[in-house]
Amino acid sequence: MNILAYSPYWHIRGGGEKYLLSCVEALLLGGHEVTIVSMSNVNIHQTISYFNISSNGIKFATVHTQRQVRKLSANFDLFLCTVNFRKIKHKSPKAVYILQVPFGGVLGKRPKQFLKNLVRTYTLVWLKKQNVVVYSSFVKRSVERWGVKPTVIEPSADNFSSDLGKQKVILSVGRIFCGGDNNKRYEDMIKAFKAFFSQTVGWEYHICGSCNDEKYLTRLREQSEGFPIFFHTDVNHTTLKYYYGIASIFWHGAGYGNNERTHPERMEHFGISTVEAMSAGCVPVVYGGGAQPEIVGQGRIWYSLGTLVRLSLLTPTSKERKYNIDRASIYSKESFGKKFLAYIESV
Repeated sequence: MNILAYSPYWHIRGGGEKYLLSCVEALLLGGHEVTIVSMSNVNIHQTISYFNISSNGIKFATVHTQRQVRKLSANFDLFLCTVNFRKIKHKSPKAVYILQVPFGGVLGKRPKQFLKNLVRTYTLVWLKKQNVVVYSSFVKRSVERWGVKPTVIEPSADNFSSDLGKQKVILSVGRIFCGGDNNKRYEDMIKAFKAFFSQTVGWEYHICGSCNDEKYLTRLREQSEGFPIFFHTDVNHTTLKYYYGIASIFWHGAGYGNNERTHPERMEHFGISTVEAMSAGCVPVVYGGGAQPEIVGQGRIWYSLGTLVRLSLLTPTSKERKYNIDRASIYSKESFGKKFLAYIESV
């Protein structure tokens, strides 16, 4: 098939963008032709490089408006698109929509937020008649409340296995931004590390992630003054592998402080970085909302910052590291590719 892949979020460089690019990789390996379309102000090649994905075999197209995306889709057998907040229509014979963000139905009181969420409800109603893929059972349960009938295809994650040797390093990986859905709660993580640091010797906390909010980053740095807390923005694959390699513990805080039923959009929808950390032998200590429990299984789950600190004080064992490495192997590129290609053939 000749397939057009589009995301209105190519510039964000988060898990959703990596997921769509993994779909493109699988389609190419399956013998399909794939064109990625992006807005003219987005450097799509930079995004692809950021995720360490080869652009060999991919065709590219640029447009200025979403209406042009719809017009272009008429030339393709299938339209593959990430959709979260509003309808993205097409003219292809078939389409598959990747729904990344669930929604609890709370419209909010502020006019701008109210209108945004009202459009989101209309989008979910529209998706009831579409082919929809989600990447966790958590998102599936959330959107089924709206009558959407999605297929779960968990993401693939790169294998970051390393022999660098573990150090007294706690690591978090995820976009550095404030507000909105699914932020990583770094201010709370910094508070927790300060409490952890007061009970330990020689530990450091490193945060890696893309960042489009310099004011928020500055605020985080100010809150971290006097403590061994380090920020690494827009790191490449090699640098990220280094930090996964030396980190003993991995922290994830998305969703903390929110009600999962009323605001599922604020939870972690999957958590590719957690799987990547596990593949490198890190012990994940993650907030127990959203899809994170699906990933860590019998791992360390917290619901309060005090519990986060207490669980992190427990020395990781070789048995625990092996358990996490084995669980991470479930999310291989090969497994993802087979599932996704089988789904595309069935549409």
